[in-house]
Amino acid sequence: MMNAMPDFVNSDDIWEETQGVFQRSRQDILRVLPGADVQHTGSTALRGALTKGDVDIQVRINKDSFENGKSALGKHYQTHRPELWTPSLALFHYDGEHLPVGIALVVAGSGQDEFDKLRDLFTQDPTLLTRYNQLKKSHLESPDAAYRAAKAAFFGPLGKSHLLNVPISRENMTDAKHQSQ
Repeated sequence: MMNAMPDFVNSDDIWEETQGVFQRSRQDILRVLPGADVQHTGSTALRGALTKGDVDIQVRINKDSFENGKSALGKHYQTHRPELWTPSLALFHYDGEHLPVGIALVVAGSGQDEFDKLRDLFTQDPTLLTRYNQLKKSHLESPDAAYRAAKAAFFGPLGKSHLLNVPISRENMTDAKHQSQ
């Protein structure tokens, strides 16, 4: 049997720490990929969200820079979940000084360029965040695989999130800047 999910904490309880980790990580990523659009995504970017405490970061670059971007990030960070990699998505991870950090490198405008839009959707719709928090609470004693399956059902397939209810493109979402930049 796989391990049960760790306890979740309210993002408000670790807000200052996660914002600091994001800002330091953003600076490090920009040293490796100058000009990239580096966004804080995931539950630690949302006030009142339940989180495992990992800091998720989306790094947006153009299609022509993607292969070089993968190579550059791969020299500084650990490859993560390669089974999910696509021609426009690569995942990396590192254990930060205090909190783990996940990095999603995406081609701007591709199907996988949705993490910041989902963050904005959760910010704009508090009932959606409440539903997501309830999903997390209901899986506290579940194996990790069960939680991941429930999360996939909630969001829909990567790059095709039914929560957005629109084709994935930057033009379909208000270009609201998030507060953590």
